[in-house]
Amino acid sequence: MNDIDRTVTSDTYRNHVIAVTVVRGPRGAWLPRVSIAHGEAGHGRALPGQDEPEWPSEAEAVRAGLARGREAIDAGEAPPPA
Repeated sequence: MNDIDRTVTSDTYRNHVIAVTVVRGPRGAWLPRVSIAHGEAGHGRALPGQDEPEWPSEAEAVRAGLARGREAIDAGEAPPPA
């Protein structure tokens, strides 16, 4: 099975935009793909993909992706202001 983009959502956290695209993985579960942009910058930097854990629903994968984005921002892994 190929990855299929399903859900795209974004949230603002500490002046960063977290964008999450959810894809169906090879075993049929959902995986979040996360990118972070500083402020209103158009293109964010993708966080390294994670193949684990997989989530049984799109909604759970979106929540996990947003949480991963917030953790990355708090840990200083987000891009600097332009």
